[in-house]
Amino acid sequence: MANRVLIFVLFLMPISVPSISAQTTSVALTRTSSSIIVDVTIGGKTRHFLLDTGAGLTVLSPDIAGWSPVDVMKAVSRRSAVGLDGSAHSMGSTTTTLELGKILIVTPVAVADLNPLSKALNTELDGILGQDVLSQFSRVTIDYKKKQLILEKKRARSARRMEMILQLELFEFHE
Repeated sequence: MANRVLIFVLFLMPISVPSISAQTTSVALTRTSSSIIVDVTIGGKTRHFLLDTGAGLTVLSPDIAGWSPVDVMKAVSRRSAVGLDGSAHSMGSTTTTLELGKILIVTPVAVADLNPLSKALNTELDGILGQDVLSQFSRVTIDYKKKQLILEKKRARSARRMEMILQLELFEFHE
């Protein structure tokens, strides 16, 4: 009668799996008595934006958008916003690149006259940073002590990690 010997061989195999890493950047902020102003770079120049977590849209002043007063008057848009005085104001729209620390965001923005808001807050504003941009980040932190707005954006990337897969091979020998 033949003796049978069974041998189990265990193989450990490395595999490549996706991992998640976060890209974090910080933006300088200034507190006024009733608001937070953050530095946003547009076209290589630092601009001052009101941080408005309740605003659905990011807004640029016509000057920053490169619009003339005639362009503002001609702007036809379905977008409108309620101003400080409670009345609706129509806005134009364009696309711009915002540099927030080390992160560039190309986004549609509204264009509106921010002079009444600047006067009400007693600070010169170039724009309003709203939820349409802020929601692109997985975490937004206001660090009052360091005077920074910290933005974290998660991204998937391919990384070589050693994950072990058990693979059993059955070999049968006959004597």
